[in-house]
Formats: sequence, C-alpha cells, structure tokens
Amino acid sequence: MTQIVANWLRYSATVRPDAVVVLATVRAPAVQDGEGAGWLVRHSQLYALLVSFVQIAMQNTPGKEGLVDHYRALWSGGAGFKAMEVALDRLKQDQATRGYRVIVMLVPEPHSYQPYLFGFTADVMRREADKRGWTFLDPLPELQKKPAESYWVSNSDVHFNADAFRVMANVLTPYLDAPQK
Repeated sequence: MTQIVANWLRYSATVRPDAVVVLATVRAPAVQDGEGAGWLVRHSQLYALLVSFVQIAMQNTPGKEGLVDHYRALWSGGAGFKAMEVALDRLKQDQATRGYRVIVMLVPEPHSYQPYLFGFTADVMRREADKRGWTFLDPLPELQKKPAESYWVSNSDVHFNADAFRVMANVLTPYLDAPQK
C-alpha cells in the first residue's frame, strides 16, 4: 500500500480524477524493504517479485495455516500495518487538497473461497476506509458464486483471469457512475 500511494502522489497534481480506486490485496500491509536493494531489484520488476516470493518462503510459514497466521499478524499491527495507515492518511490529505472521491476495493486472496480464510482483511480494510470517509467494496460475495479455480489463469497460476476482473468491474461500476457527494 505504501508503494501504491507513493506512486499515486507522484501524479496526483497532474491528473484530475473524479475518483481514485485503490485495489488492496492481502499483502497491503507487507513491508517492502527497498533499503540497500541492489541495482537489479531497483530496475527489474520481475527480479524484485522473485525476491519478494523468496522472502515470503523464507518466513517459515508452512501450509495453509502458516500462511493465514502470517497474514493475520500483518493485519494486526506492526511496522507494515502502521506504514499502511500512514500511506492511507497521506492519500486522505491529497484527497482533501484535490477533491476526488476514494473507493477502496479489497481484492480477495484467490486460492480458495470455501471456506474463505482471509475475511479479517476485509474487516480491517473496511474500518480503515470508514475512518477516512471512503467507500469500501468487497467483491468476495460475487466471486464466491463460482469456485475460486474458475477465476485462475490456469491450474498452476492462481492469478485472476478476465472473468474475475469482470466480476470486480461489475461490483465497482455502479460506484463510479454514482454522483460525487
């Protein structure tokens, strides 16, 4: 989240949107340590992503329960969570200056929806959005109408396919069409 907001703030003075849509994922409060990053990490998104995956694997969170525990800890506080809150506050300040609406949509973790083990992320992100007077959207109820696997790019790639993005766009569209308050 800190990187998303920082990137937006670089452009917000030159772009005059009616609304800014923030797509938050379960990794929103993860600390992205760029300090001391080598040239390759700073200049290659693919390599930086690979380094990120290795770091997650090295955190010793085996199995589904370990992964859930890892994300629950991220969303419960700590440096990454605090950094996310600061980033959201910076976005709120920019919103007040520039006058756009903010809509936060939580992108669900795509591995499994039955049962969905990451509901705590929606609870926390909804509170963070409400604190700042922003609209919060959770497309999970719509996505749960089909098995999670039906939204994967392939059996070995759980990233969202076009159908998943269509569902999320359908959840978002009425809020973009709504007049600004």
